[in-house]
Amino acid sequence: MSSRDTKFSWIQLPAAMKSLDKFRYFVLQEAEKVSLPAKKSDKIELILEEVLLNIINYAYSPDEQAYIDIGCKITPDNLFCIRVQDRGIPFNPLTQEAPQLEEDIEKRQVGGLGIFLAKQMADSLDYHYKDGNNILDIGLYLA
Repeated sequence: MSSRDTKFSWIQLPAAMKSLDKFRYFVLQEAEKVSLPAKKSDKIELILEEVLLNIINYAYSPDEQAYIDIGCKITPDNLFCIRVQDRGIPFNPLTQEAPQLEEDIEKRQVGGLGIFLAKQMADSLDYHYKDGNNILDIGLYLA
């Protein structure tokens, strides 16, 4: 995939359900290397699953050979950053409206809850589209 930042450690796998555990393992190993607290690792697992499921289920057409790249790095201000890149249809998850949590669950519109939870759990989220790539940066501070 193009536009990989060399400051990150990277993994690329097919955009498929079978890749979820490998992505999770890679990110948790990278988090362990920088001593990210277990409480934050639990948040990473939930955020990562929501983000990856959205890409796997919606970013590509079913007949497309698709991949997801995930990179991890620690910033100078002790932010563990996870970069998720895909070449699917452009989609900024941060512009999605929050779900109507007050509504009765049977009347609530489907979707949006995972992104809402990711916004609540991450210390920082940033999205941009560059060179045909959706790029989502998820950050959690070490302390």
